[in-house]
Amino acid sequence: MACITTTTTTNRHQRRSSLQVIAGDPIIADDDTSAKEVIAPLTVKSPVANTMTQSVVHGVCVSILYLIHMLYMAYIAQKVLRTNAKQQWQNLLLAYQPLADDKQSLARGHSDRFYSLLKDDQRRLTKLPGHLAITLSTELLLDRTNEDWTTIIQDLGQVACWAWEMGIKELSVFDASGTLKSRAVEIAKQQSMALHQWKQHYHSDLIPENDFQCSILSLEDAQSYLVHATQKAYQHHLKNEEIDIEWVDGVMQASMTDPDLMIVYDGLPHHYISLDGYSPWHIRLTEFILNYDLFISSLFKYARVEQRFGR
Repeated sequence: MACITTTTTTNRHQRRSSLQVIAGDPIIADDDTSAKEVIAPLTVKSPVANTMTQSVVHGVCVSILYLIHMLYMAYIAQKVLRTNAKQQWQNLLLAYQPLADDKQSLARGHSDRFYSLLKDDQRRLTKLPGHLAITLSTELLLDRTNEDWTTIIQDLGQVACWAWEMGIKELSVFDASGTLKSRAVEIAKQQSMALHQWKQHYHSDLIPENDFQCSILSLEDAQSYLVHATQKAYQHHLKNEEIDIEWVDGVMQASMTDPDLMIVYDGLPHHYISLDGYSPWHIRLTEFILNYDLFISSLFKYARVEQRFGR
């Protein structure tokens, strides 16, 4: 009777041990308490921990992007301030130079010393652009006030004097917004007065002949060139196979001479150039910003450039 009881107890112990193994509970052997073996349960990462980790990573990435953005804005701001400060300093130096005749000299630094500097630069130039194009950047269009536009018109009058003195035959100003073209009469008067004062002051004895031409262009003009080419193809009843790149280039270039040099004016400092809709058929070389230092440096760069069409 005692033997049967012992066997039943052992079977119950074995069944209990099997259930413990299935459930993943630790098994403790009864016969050897000194060497107890514990099987550790599997650990599963909590979804809450995963969400927190992703949130931290996302926050770090966003912070890095904001930091890069702030650094870029600070870089642009210091470039703008540096450029403006340099230009103001140059204007201040030129303004305090002794003028030969205050009434006949032009505003903002045209003096005999400035004229001698310009003539010295002219002698050192190996070649000049026949057509100088100036593109007014649209980056600051919404921030420009009436005073800014007046300053721009005065600057264009200065450039007309510099270009005429250098021997440049044609000057064109491109403003995509059309604001300058709407004030074409005012610009013509300003440039005419500036050139007259320049000639009277620096060429009072003999005024050299220079067939100088100045024009104001807008985005409508750039679009009208393509419309003109389309109308010409229709009038001549040209077939599709007769209209090729060479034919379009010929028509487009006949409407306006190709600029040899372009200066992008009144824009933010960049390592790239935005032409703001200028006709791609009339582009060869591009420079940027507008004061005398960069005006003359652009001419010197142009003198050293070997022009390659289509590149």
